[in-house]
Amino acid sequence: RAAKAGSVVTSSTVTLTVVDDTTPPKALEVLSSPGNLNEIAVRFDEAMVDTDLQEEFNFILQETGLPAQVATNSADNLSAILTFDTPLVLNQTYNLEVRDVRDLATLQISPNPTVLTFVAGSNVPRLSISRSGNNLVITWPAPSTGYILEQTDSLSPPAWTAVAGTPAVINGRNTLNVTASVPLRIYRLVQLAPGG
Repeated sequence: RAAKAGSVVTSSTVTLTVVDDTTPPKALEVLSSPGNLNEIAVRFDEAMVDTDLQEEFNFILQETGLPAQVATNSADNLSAILTFDTPLVLNQTYNLEVRDVRDLATLQISPNPTVLTFVAGSNVPRLSISRSGNNLVITWPAPSTGYILEQTDSLSPPAWTAVAGTPAVINGRNTLNVTASVPLRIYRLVQLAPGG
């Protein structure tokens, strides 16, 4: 029986072969939103050991030092969220050193350490929309703090309203299923103003 969000399939008898994980994990990218320069997210290519992602000493911003706090995206353990006391400088280039974090097979990151270069505030999240039966699957990078998903039925003039529902985090992306409408519905992510 195989299942994913929105569907379940039962097959005929199958053989499942399980092999040891021998591939070390990799740090893929740093996400930095212009809406919150005190926070960055580090995304990995597979689920990681939760306690490793919560250890401040495993993450060093070469220009400023250790984060004040590190949290895990607990929905999938594919990313760590680093919070700094002092905000980063918008459009400045930074280098984040990631070390000694392990995947669920306890393999350490490769290379160890890994240095990821990023520009502060450069990651404006983009929507991805696909159709699944009578539903639309709308996704955008997680975390994307300070943004709200809105919809409208017309652009002349647009009347934007917030999309109902709470997204689930799947494979490092906020994911929301909505009923497809006829003839048209337009979606956008909007950055909230500071304080609201």
